[in-house]
Amino acid sequence: MSPLPELALAAIVAAGSAAVTRADPRGARRTAAGLLTAAVVVSAVLWTGDAGGWPTVVAFAVALVAVSVAPVAEHPSRVLGAILQVVAISVAAAAAPHPATAPIAWAALTAVVWLRLGGETPVRRLLIIHHGPAVALLAAAALIGTRHPTAAGALGAAAVLLRWGVAPGHAWLPSLAEAAPAGLVVVYTVGTPLTLLALPEHLGAGGPLVAGVGAVTAMAAAGVAAVQRRVRRAVAWILVSQAGTLAIGLGAAGPATVRVGWCALAMAGAGLVMAVAAVEARRGPLTLDEPAGAFGRFPRLAAGFLVAGLSVTAFPLLLGFSAESELLEATAGTPLLWLPVLIAAAGNAVTVLRCYFALSTGGRAPGGQRDITRLEAYGLTVALVGLLVGGLAPPAHRADPGLPPGAGVPYR
Repeated sequence: MSPLPELALAAIVAAGSAAVTRADPRGARRTAAGLLTAAVVVSAVLWTGDAGGWPTVVAFAVALVAVSVAPVAEHPSRVLGAILQVVAISVAAAAAPHPATAPIAWAALTAVVWLRLGGETPVRRLLIIHHGPAVALLAAAALIGTRHPTAAGALGAAAVLLRWGVAPGHAWLPSLAEAAPAGLVVVYTVGTPLTLLALPEHLGAGGPLVAGVGAVTAMAAAGVAAVQRRVRRAVAWILVSQAGTLAIGLGAAGPATVRVGWCALAMAGAGLVMAVAAVEARRGPLTLDEPAGAFGRFPRLAAGFLVAGLSVTAFPLLLGFSAESELLEATAGTPLLWLPVLIAAAGNAVTVLRCYFALSTGGRAPGGQRDITRLEAYGLTVALVGLLVGGLAPPAHRADPGLPPGAGVPYR
């Protein structure tokens, strides 16, 4: 299909970011949500039955969840505008693939987030330390791609692993999750399909190494997440663990498996991060030292967090289960790869349930906080419907089973 529809949608969203930036915070949220709703509907209609276009739909949906649930105090108009800029750059770059597109867009995304952080904060330095080399690696891969595909694949894989937050290049992600507005964290970490454009098709002998690094990251990060005291940081380590799982898929089965896993992580990660942000807006920073919530006061927020978390842990009937089933099928003959996937899922399940009970149980007086607004309910519903529909109808996301590993549905 022609990339023109995607480019047109990206241009409209980018133009809308200017109007959003000038509006008052509440009006900006409504404007951004309306604009992204239209983008989701149009892109879903255009790419119905075309698995190669679904990452675009997911990218717009993740941004919709981010702006709809974004707490007003943490997300002034300029931050909401930055969220629209990030998704517009991602979709436009992925719609018109060119060797130079990915590194340029990657640098632009990092610049948008870096500028919105403000001040000389440690997380700004971490972004430069990690994403500067990643952009350079990706640019080098683009330069030598046609002449040395195996070397280009190795450079591209290293860049993608840094961008996902796979160890040892993971330090930026937990720091960003605590320092930046939650909506910006979502679209920058899990909500951009740009990494799908950069996935190398030729890993050669480096495939097992990539998978091995992913396996160690998935298990170690799941263990670290389980002992965190702050909820935001625990969720960030879950995202690092899931990045390791994506790396297992990339090294063992190729890009087709990663595309399914990315869609699952994007929707589930958006639900997790934004549900926590919404509760913190009502209660202040949340810790896991003692139960601090009241399910009777926040039932829909708690339910949204739980369903998104269950998808991360590959609970049946959810999109995460479909993605993990495909990964386990691809690694069935290698216990050193499928066993870490199961261990990471179990460890993340412990963290999700621990966070859920900390958010939802306890006898502290609710203090009159409102459970959820209509716009927040709409945003969480988008995330949960995406997870349920993806879990019940996974064939639309899968590659053709008759194709060899790595030769799945292309993403334009």
